[in-house]
Amino acid sequence: MKTTLTLFLIFIFTMTNAQTNKLYVEENAENGTNRVVGVLDNFATGSEANTILQLKSGSGSDLVVGSIAVQNNLYSAIPDLNGYLNITSGSTLNEGRGINFRSAKSYGNFRFYIGGYNNNDLRMILTSDGYLGVGTESPASKLQVSDGDIYIDDINKGVIMKSPNGSCWRLTINNDGTTSTTLISCPF
Repeated sequence: MKTTLTLFLIFIFTMTNAQTNKLYVEENAENGTNRVVGVLDNFATGSEANTILQLKSGSGSDLVVGSIAVQNNLYSAIPDLNGYLNITSGSTLNEGRGINFRSAKSYGNFRFYIGGYNNNDLRMILTSDGYLGVGTESPASKLQVSDGDIYIDDINKGVIMKSPNGSCWRLTINNDGTTSTTLISCPF
């Protein structure tokens, strides 16, 4: 009850003192505690319970919708979503052109961690240079895979390379382990 009352008072204070149509919540968490300043909670454990922060811009035919949602492990309306945090662009009724991930500074990286935030939890990184590293935190080329293999399971696919004259060649492997090249149309 105390938490609900506190949030209600923050909301009332914000609505009376903030700019029009803007919710502003401020927290000074100098000691590293109380870093969560907003919570959307849905305690339901039913098969379709979820918590969604829906974002809208525009109106009428110009309305664009996006959302950030989390579904519990029993969520069954779309089974592939249960237990995940989902970021969605658009809806079945409203426009959504896609999802942009942006670092406002030119030196920003995108890091993908699993299990924690330690170096050994880093699974993939997209650096500010445009280099993608899988299994490494400092890729040295446009794509670098460390401590693993690249697997192509379709026997009709391979690695495509462009020759100096502009022709494209697909490198594949034969049943005896030898490689072969096939002239193909360049993908554009």
